[in-house]
Amino acid sequence: MQKFYSILVALFCVGLVWSTGYKDFSWGMTAAELEESLSGLQKNSTALAVVPVDEMYALSKQLFGNLIKFELSQAAQEFYPQTQKYSSFFSREEGLVFYFADEQLICVGVDFGGKNPYKELAQKYGTVNKFYFLRANTHTYEGLLWNTPERVIFYSAYRLKPEYGTIYYFDPSWLASLKNSEALSENNSRVD
Repeated sequence: MQKFYSILVALFCVGLVWSTGYKDFSWGMTAAELEESLSGLQKNSTALAVVPVDEMYALSKQLFGNLIKFELSQAAQEFYPQTQKYSSFFSREEGLVFYFADEQLICVGVDFGGKNPYKELAQKYGTVNKFYFLRANTHTYEGLLWNTPERVIFYSAYRLKPEYGTIYYFDPSWLASLKNSEALSENNSRVD
């Protein structure tokens, strides 16, 4: 009987690990696994849509006090951190963008046009202070950041219209791996 309970507890713990992510989408899923659960999934073909570069700069600055280095690969014409390969897919039906690093799900983006979800997020995760960052080096955006064991939640909204923005749910394990990798820049000239 004790062996049965041990197996049951082990399965429960494994279920907790697999359940981290955003809704029904677990961190580490592949695009093929995602396609099984979502019909109409499309790959982003534009270089700038592959990774939310400006948001990644702002997020790394807030979390690590440093900036993540990105390069533009002329051959692939897509942005990627120097140590990983990025891709992204979107679902018009669900209104979601899925970001992958080395073919594993690391982020889900949710657009909230016309409705600022700050109050709902603050009720669920607590109040946080706003910070500001540049997007495309010209527009000032508001940022809000919540850090939980299951996900890092980053809300990015245009400062003049904060009701139009995107919430990014990041895999905290992936972000922690970046902190210890060579992807962080010690000397970065960008000023936000």
